Amino acid sequence: AEALKGGSGDDDVCVHEQVAAKKDDAWILASVVSYDADQDVYEVRDEAEAHERRAAVVLEAAGAAGKMKVRELRNALDELNEETDGAKPQLIERLINARRRAAPPVPAIQLEADRVR
Repeated sequence: AEALKGGSGDDDVCVHEQVAAKKDDAWILASVVSYDADQDVYEVRDEAEAHERRAAVVLEAAGAAGKMKVRELRNALDELNEETDGAKPQLIERLINARRRAAPPVPAIQLEADRVR
């Protein structure tokens, strides 16, 4: 987390560093979204919560996609601006992945710097 407080040279790419962060009374694994040096506050996302949310989306999408006909799969993929060609197993996999990517991210929380390691 310390590395985010300073500049990284000419590199403008934002790397989400994983840190330990104290959320309420428990330590969690979190990804750093941003750091406000003026207020000494990190914005982080709870990795366990993000993983659980992605898993739930994948399970729901897999269950629904497995019951769909090829025409329905292609329509669903078209609505998500995904390729619609291929056999049913490819369409199912593509739809599951598209729905996982389209799932909203876990909201970030703000923590004071002394709660991030």
